[in-house]
Amino acid sequence: MTIRYNVLNLPDTIQFVTGHQNYYTYDASGKKLEVQNITSRNILNLPQDTITRLTSSTKLTTDYCGNVIYQNDSLKEVLTPEGYWKNGVFYYYLKDHQGNTRVVLNQSGTVMEYSDYYPDGMRFEESTSDSAALPYRYNGKELEAMNGLNEYDYGARRRETGIPVWTTIDPHAENYYSWSPYAYCKNNPLNTIDPDGRLVVFINGNTWKKAELGSIKYWGGAGGFSDKVMDQLHDHNFKYIDVSLGGYAPFNQKAMSSMNRTLAGYDQGVEDAPSILAQITDKNGNVTETIKIIAHSMGGAFAKGYVMAILEYAHKMGITTPVIAFEADFASYQSDQQIAVSDPLMGPTLQYSHKDDYIAGNKPEQGAEQEDTSKDKNQTHHISDFIQQIQTLPEGKYKIVDGQIVPY
Repeated sequence: MTIRYNVLNLPDTIQFVTGHQNYYTYDASGKKLEVQNITSRNILNLPQDTITRLTSSTKLTTDYCGNVIYQNDSLKEVLTPEGYWKNGVFYYYLKDHQGNTRVVLNQSGTVMEYSDYYPDGMRFEESTSDSAALPYRYNGKELEAMNGLNEYDYGARRRETGIPVWTTIDPHAENYYSWSPYAYCKNNPLNTIDPDGRLVVFINGNTWKKAELGSIKYWGGAGGFSDKVMDQLHDHNFKYIDVSLGGYAPFNQKAMSSMNRTLAGYDQGVEDAPSILAQITDKNGNVTETIKIIAHSMGGAFAKGYVMAILEYAHKMGITTPVIAFEADFASYQSDQQIAVSDPLMGPTLQYSHKDDYIAGNKPEQGAEQEDTSKDKNQTHHISDFIQQIQTLPEGKYKIVDGQIVPY
């Protein structure tokens, strides 16, 4: 098989050795718009690195227009939040904790298809298939089987059906240098999933080490605090933000002001909000996943401004369901000068602090749910000393029930 990639590192041409071909068209953001599956009428035997023009073939063209899918210019189906509509009939998905489609029902309650999966995504032989059922299966992702491809399309990348391996490298591979850039969910698919839209934002505190600014290195590197947080949340889509405001405090007096850090967080949030909200909403603007904010030390005040900007943009979009699951502030510096954000689109602010922290102290943030960790006499101000508190973060994934964030 020969694959040609575009400038976004997405496949635009797949040439099979038997002569069959798949062609892909995307928009500028990498969203898939069209797939052309060309099947050769004559079985060929092409060498690798060869893309040839077929003289005798059939073509199936699939166009993705938002949640409406066409095949060969005819309406095929309309996707819905709970399944899809096809030929005048509604179909519904029953999913498990990984988002896997286990059962497809029609509107009469008849089972059209059921699937059992190994942890890595391969279906059991006992699973059934029906031509009326859509191929959105493992993690709820589209299975492309035409011409024998057999890959799940996750949007930014693709992965094999039988083994937990991506076909291209992780865009964040530099943050996980101890893991293969092709490994799926750090080789732990039982406990972790990797959908497109989920996001954990880590906001570091004060540091004089340039290599730690906005980096996993601040959080203990691979296998450290941030990795353990993401394992707890079952969420490995992340963003690291620096709050130094141009230099190491106390030499940088601007960073010493909690108000300056909050304003800087707001400015950063205004810049990030459009791309972040695009990640966690579907084609119809509905919230499908939630944001989690993790802050340390001086990052707590920055987080307040960042959250306000994200929520402000969400309100402008007309979103009415929660977008931020929680903000967790560890050893928040100048905590008594901060007020937890209260908003219908926002979950709780969690504060972790202890009285022996000579830098941050133990004063409560107004409106936050405080956990006093003073009983741990070995704790200092360092983020790694709060490893034990990670297990108290709301585990999950999350769903929206009656407008409220509910972990499950």
